[in-house]
Amino acid sequence: MTLTELAADGSIMSMELSPVQRRIRDFYFKEALSAPAATRHVHRAGLVPEQRLFRIEDLRRHLNNPLLDLNYLTLFHAGKAVDLTAARLYKLVQRRKIEFVDHRVLQQHFAQGAACVLEGLDILEPEINALAAALDRAHTATFCNATAFSPSAATRPTAGTSIPTMCWSSTSPAKNAGNSIARKHRGGSA
Repeated sequence: MTLTELAADGSIMSMELSPVQRRIRDFYFKEALSAPAATRHVHRAGLVPEQRLFRIEDLRRHLNNPLLDLNYLTLFHAGKAVDLTAARLYKLVQRRKIEFVDHRVLQQHFAQGAACVLEGLDILEPEINALAAALDRAHTATFCNATAFSPSAATRPTAGTSIPTMCWSSTSPAKNAGNSIARKHRGGSA
């Protein structure tokens, strides 16, 4: 399947789905959409063991970006959302307020064992955006959201490592009104 998208210069570009993306897409259309309406999550172990759509390095790249929109990020410590107001800084550039992130605040929370949820991967990552576009074609009004979760240091499988879990939720008013069907699969760590 080739997806088309509009390039910055207005020309039409196409993006072929990778084998991993096609397996996820096929799983979604064959199993997730046919799940009973009461089903909130579907999962198949080993669906994409070589998954490289989003890795720990990608999560770090986004977290280290000084222009990260903190509206996409939630940190949790002791089961509660962390107030990131102190991490929001701004600078005036040509009389415009440009927000950026104070990474010292984020690092302090991570050092204390905070877990992290980064939403909007379907906006931030072109390959995930292409997959989201393929999944959104299931219905005329489908909204796909790709999220990465990295557990706190206390719950990581091995000290010093983190394996982000990607969750895809797709909500369609046409089917499962008000429900979301998510597919979870683990990314690899390097």
